[in-house]
Amino acid sequence: MKKLFIIVMLMLAMAAQAEQTSSRSVVSEQTQTALAYPQICITCSRSAVSEQAQTALAYPQICITCSRSAVSEQAQTALAYPQISYIEETKNWYYVYDEKGKRICGLSRGSVGELKGWGSDFFVAKRYSYYHICDAKGRTLKTMNVSDVGEIVGVSNNTITSRKGSWIFIWNKEGKKIRVMNAH
Repeated sequence: MKKLFIIVMLMLAMAAQAEQTSSRSVVSEQTQTALAYPQICITCSRSAVSEQAQTALAYPQICITCSRSAVSEQAQTALAYPQISYIEETKNWYYVYDEKGKRICGLSRGSVGELKGWGSDFFVAKRYSYYHICDAKGRTLKTMNVSDVGEIVGVSNNTITSRKGSWIFIWNKEGKKIRVMNAH
């Protein structure tokens, strides 16, 4: 823990020095928050400097205890896929916005199809006889046949709920079936 404190202090000192030499701030509020909340190394289960802080300061994330990479899948996903706050529908376009209200992308209705719903970092659209699970930037993560899935009744956080006949299916955002229930 003492080593972690020393590394964080050195990083803050270097950032402060860089800030003095430039007219803009080098350390963002997000980076300062990330420095305040350390991440746990997936190899040795000890505290490591968070990946967001190290990325922002151009340092690779290495656990200070076991000297191995400590980038978890959750951290990689969080950085790769921005969080979706809202999807605006216009006559010909879908506009995807993040939690800060910044537009992530614009997608034409013709290329996406009918929007069925969105979760924290993905959305689902139906085009012809397929459902497309797409990331926040509109890239297709998984394509599923409507005849296999049924009718999508809800999309929330990291799951998709569909109904086919008298069965309810729950899928994860990767398109894997995680639960089946009788609807009656």
